[in-house]
Amino acid sequence: MNKKLLFFLFIFSCFAIFNVGCSKDDDDNTATTTLNNQLTAKVNGTAWSSNTTGYSVSMSTTAKIVTIQTEGANDTQIYLLAKENTDGTHSLLAASYTEGASACTATTPISGSISITRKTTGKDVAGTFNFSASCSSSTVNITEGKFDFKN
Repeated sequence: MNKKLLFFLFIFSCFAIFNVGCSKDDDDNTATTTLNNQLTAKVNGTAWSSNTTGYSVSMSTTAKIVTIQTEGANDTQIYLLAKENTDGTHSLLAASYTEGASACTATTPISGSISITRKTTGKDVAGTFNFSASCSSSTVNITEGKFDFKN
């Protein structure tokens, strides 16, 4: 009888440990938690966010290219172009930050990347990004970038 009791306790303990250990909610999917057709980033350490209406997203299934262009306050824009539109981390083909008439463009090779965490058919895409861009007399660092577009 003790063997049956020990076996039952062993099975119960294993069940309890596996159910408490991990859950799907533990995934760190911060790119898609609070954004709604928006892109956010830090521009030289200062928070920046796009308007929820001034954006353009295009994905080519044949060329596997994703293009994201957003507009923010004070006539600012962030532009991203990646050669891959699949889940994972990819190099950027082009990236820029524009403030008024001053355009800061990432030069080749681009220092930065884009990570696509969700892509479905159409223009439904989410992920993270970062890059550095050269301006006329300085460098702009775009960090902690996140985007989530559902079209």
